[in-house]
Amino acid sequence: MTATGRQLADEACAPFDAAALREALVKAKQDAEQAIDKVTVDVVIEQGFDAAAKEKAAPRSGASPTSSPWSASRWNSSPCSRPSPSP
Repeated sequence: MTATGRQLADEACAPFDAAALREALVKAKQDAEQAIDKVTVDVVIEQGFDAAAKEKAAPRSGASPTSSPWSASRWNSSPCSRPSPSP
């Protein structure tokens, strides 16, 4: 490696010389990690209909259950809509 390359590498790595930064990175990684258990078998403990869950999932403000912000009908009715491509 050339002297310039070594200098650039040293400058790029300089922030990691601070122990506080290294510890913060290790802690952030530990906080974000997830353990995936492939050994334990799941067991169903309850099944049934949950009316509260259905109500929570219901569409809000009069939207139909099939409408979405990306649906063709909404796209075409937008004031910024583009002409539909010809088939």
